[in-house]
Amino acid sequence: MMASKILQNPDIAAYERIRSYVIGQMSKSGGSSMRLASYRELAKQFDVTPPTVLKALKGLISEGFLTVKPGVGTFTNPARQSGEKGVRLIGCFSGDGRNILMEREYWQVLPAFMDAILKNSGCYKIQHGFLGSAGLSPEEISRMGLDGIIWFCPDLHLAPSLQEIKRRCRVPVMSVMRRCPGVSSFYFDNEPDNFQIASKMLGEGRRKILLMLPAWEDPGAVRGVERAFAAHGASFDHNWIVRDSDTERAIFRRTLTALQPEGIIFNSNISSYWPMLKGSPEIEERCRLCTGVYPLHDDMEYVGWMLVPNLLKEAALAASNFSGQFADLDSAEAIDRHFTTNIVFERKCV
Repeated sequence: MMASKILQNPDIAAYERIRSYVIGQMSKSGGSSMRLASYRELAKQFDVTPPTVLKALKGLISEGFLTVKPGVGTFTNPARQSGEKGVRLIGCFSGDGRNILMEREYWQVLPAFMDAILKNSGCYKIQHGFLGSAGLSPEEISRMGLDGIIWFCPDLHLAPSLQEIKRRCRVPVMSVMRRCPGVSSFYFDNEPDNFQIASKMLGEGRRKILLMLPAWEDPGAVRGVERAFAAHGASFDHNWIVRDSDTERAIFRRTLTALQPEGIIFNSNISSYWPMLKGSPEIEERCRLCTGVYPLHDDMEYVGWMLVPNLLKEAALAASNFSGQFADLDSAEAIDRHFTTNIVFERKCV
């Protein structure tokens, strides 16, 4: 059998950026028709080839966003425009600016925050942003004509760039789902969550608590459990820390048998381990489980505690802070806030 080919087109990202730029500028112009720069000027502005610009403009013309006046130029079509002048165009980015696949967690957080920000002001328009091969820079953001940026789950290496954009472009910047020093950040933090859940387990007399961590370092998760043990006059044994790996998944049944835990806190994804937990009736009788809500699905029939973030509360605070940055960027407080969570007991995930 001949293997199928994945078609490659390096101009797709540039094509999307040009489309986003044109439609975004139309949204900001209200009902006025605007003349576009020449395709050669746009090619220089976006650092792409003229054929890429022509392809993007032809698509916008066929969709009715642009009209051509022979011998005069290319213009935006007021009939396809909505809104009024003075619209603020907010760029919504994710990951490294080129991400395609997103987890369930992302699709729960994004609409809550976007809805709160749009509801907070009638002058915002949200544009999903794509970055080209040059990556993130003040120059790229300026080319896109954005008035503010909300970045979901930014890659850690982007923190300095986000700070520079806020300083040089003079626009509001917010990071969501990951802490980014220097800009307003709303994020998950395992330290307070683990302190909360470990305290509940210890309060029930459970001392043999297994901490399941992701493959990467998460010192806050460990500190949260250590603090809970210290508050109960005990110390947490680091031998009860398990890091997610293919090897650990293969021997997890033996780990359960050897340790006989009375509680398990999952900061790693529980899905890989659930078949082994569900297949052990003694776990439900002896052991208390806790995990975040987003790795759970209806058909798992999960039994245990879930950590459920209060997204509406956090989104409302984010919207207020974002508007405050528009009012006065220099004096607006750069919020550093982890999501508040509630512990919910479920016989079955719904």
